Amino acid sequence: MKVTGPSLPWGRIIAEGAAIVLSILLAFAIQAWWEGRGESDRRAAILAGLASDFARTDSVLNRSLMFDSFRAEGTARLIELARTETDFEAHQAEIDTLISTVYFRSPIEPARGTLDALLSTGDLDILGNPALAARLTSWIAAVEHLGFQHDRVVRRVTQMDDFLQRHVLVENFLFVPFETDYGPPWELEHTDGWRMLEDVEFRGIISNLWYDTDASIDYGRRVSTDITEIRALIDAEIAR
Repeated sequence: MKVTGPSLPWGRIIAEGAAIVLSILLAFAIQAWWEGRGESDRRAAILAGLASDFARTDSVLNRSLMFDSFRAEGTARLIELARTETDFEAHQAEIDTLISTVYFRSPIEPARGTLDALLSTGDLDILGNPALAARLTSWIAAVEHLGFQHDRVVRRVTQMDDFLQRHVLVENFLFVPFETDYGPPWELEHTDGWRMLEDVEFRGIISNLWYDTDASIDYGRRVSTDITEIRALIDAEIAR
């Protein structure tokens, strides 16, 4: 006698198997969509952070360049007076004002929190723009050199301060606490500052300060151009 087993419900088995496969594929698709959405959100946040940081840095650098220009003009005029004038006392009021401009400065503190965080992850590819990634990577070196230029100027200003404090005319200066980011740490009152133009050491300090300030301005303007170009790349990615 031929015995036959129960017939398998192949149709239902195939249907259930297909449903399982489809559910797995759907789960992968949902996960991929969710991960993609997360990366998109991270990218948007990074670009927004970079845009904010570079906007702030642009403002800080422009302010610093403005004060550098004041100092460059002041030191250039002092050098001109030292070279061309013989009656320095006749220019007393102007010389007092020019000495004040030597101290005008603004700290350069680029905002780089977002960029530092991004570089620490090494995930520059998330930006989706190799040109922007390359500019951001090279930006770090530019910032460091900008700080180097600024520090050279600060050292020259410190030399000026040391000169004033040990100069015989220091009694004619009223020193006040250095409470601001810019401006002289003292006020001038009826000084005979014009006599300093007769001092060889003073002339040397002023000449070096002018040279370093001019170099700082030149490099600062190049960095300012870099910032403008980087901000344009960031804005283009945000709009994309």
